[in-house]
Amino acid sequence: MKNIDDDISLSSCANEREEFLMQLPDARFNYYVDDNRKLGFRDFLTSDPLIPCIYDDAGPFCEGLANVKKEGKYGYIDKSGKETIPCIYDFAHSFHDGLTDIQKEGKYGFIDRSGKEITPRIYDFVYPFQEGAAMVVREGLYGFINKAGDELAPCIYNSAYPFQEGAAMVVREEKYGFVNTSGEEFAPCIYDDAGLFQGGMAIVYKEGKYGFIDRSGQEVVPCIY
Repeated sequence: MKNIDDDISLSSCANEREEFLMQLPDARFNYYVDDNRKLGFRDFLTSDPLIPCIYDDAGPFCEGLANVKKEGKYGYIDKSGKETIPCIYDFAHSFHDGLTDIQKEGKYGFIDRSGKEITPRIYDFVYPFQEGAAMVVREGLYGFINKAGDELAPCIYNSAYPFQEGAAMVVREEKYGFVNTSGEEFAPCIYDDAGLFQGGMAIVYKEGKYGFIDRSGQEVVPCIY
């Protein structure tokens, strides 16, 4: 007959191991491939197995979670090996600042560490957050969203660049301008070319001449050179 003390002992050992794994730094989890070409995780320092090799693909642990692929779909596991976000996505990246982008049925969106969708999956492509804003593409046009999923700048631009020094360069109808982190187009799309902000100023080019604008959009050096 099975001894109830054995069950208690096994449960206690399992709980202790889970607690041990959850307390390990992300960097201790090193993914590797077994003889069956399945991925799992082992200890970077000791090479002891930590999470069994049952996955088709895996990314590194970031913020306590790792993206894994199983049966053709991606999801997330915690450091104890529990699947905290189900494997339902066609692609998924690592978490940064509590958010990550995911893809399903050809559309992208963002989720938080609980698996909650911060933005609906409506975008053709998304870029990582930079200075609190992410560049998104919808129907071939670019815009920006914030970490709450709110639209900062609508998808109306033919091209765009990530934020730098609180400003993002945007292009509409082959003319360059800038938006700020509030989504305001503080420098209208009137320039034939422009450079990114550095040291509080950006070089701009109009009608064959160069000048500089500041963070308010004012031409501190007029386009006469």
